[in-house]
Amino acid sequence: MSKILKGLLLGMVASFLVVGSAAALPIFEESFEAVVPFPGHIQVDKGGTIGQFKVLDGNIDWIGTTWDASDGLNSLDMSGSQLGTIAAINLQTEIGKTYEVSFDMAGNYAGAPTIKTMYASVQPLYAAHFFQFDSTGMSSDNMGWVNKSFQFQAYATDTELRFDDMSSHDGGAFYGAALDNIVVNAVVSAPVPEPATMMLFGIGLLGLAGITRNRKKA
Repeated sequence: MSKILKGLLLGMVASFLVVGSAAALPIFEESFEAVVPFPGHIQVDKGGTIGQFKVLDGNIDWIGTTWDASDGLNSLDMSGSQLGTIAAINLQTEIGKTYEVSFDMAGNYAGAPTIKTMYASVQPLYAAHFFQFDSTGMSSDNMGWVNKSFQFQAYATDTELRFDDMSSHDGGAFYGAALDNIVVNAVVSAPVPEPATMMLFGIGLLGLAGITRNRKKA
């Protein structure tokens, strides 16, 4: 097959593949980065904000140098001196569209329980997703961050994304789930090629094959 024919064939195949591709468009990202790096941690109480999130209940430890973050320098311990709940501010969505929430989860290895648990949910859908992480053997420089995700269909133009720590506490001490690198993507489905497009693609391949056979006979 000549270089020209090879080029045409590859071009047709590439065009076909592009038609069937899917895309994810981020509408929200948060890694809790501080304007000025700080040592240790800062406790943020109910009503306070961390990045684009507001503390709705309990309190949160905003982690600086206590342990390695999964993205950047900062992350959260979802329990300070109490179990914490946070919610995203101004998460704009389109009714009927599907979105994917992804985040990195680990756990405060310094105390019980070893299995950290957390709920992630969106309002007004009121569907909670349960996540857990085993912090056994983890340390400040080996947090074992794991990426978690779930999808939801928007029922409103203003959607609230919530995270609730559910890790049990030990004698009044709280060692919660660790949270970082939250991303919300609008999921764009891969378009299905129309029958006419597929037919043209097949005819093109047959035509190229015929040209190749004729050239070989000549």
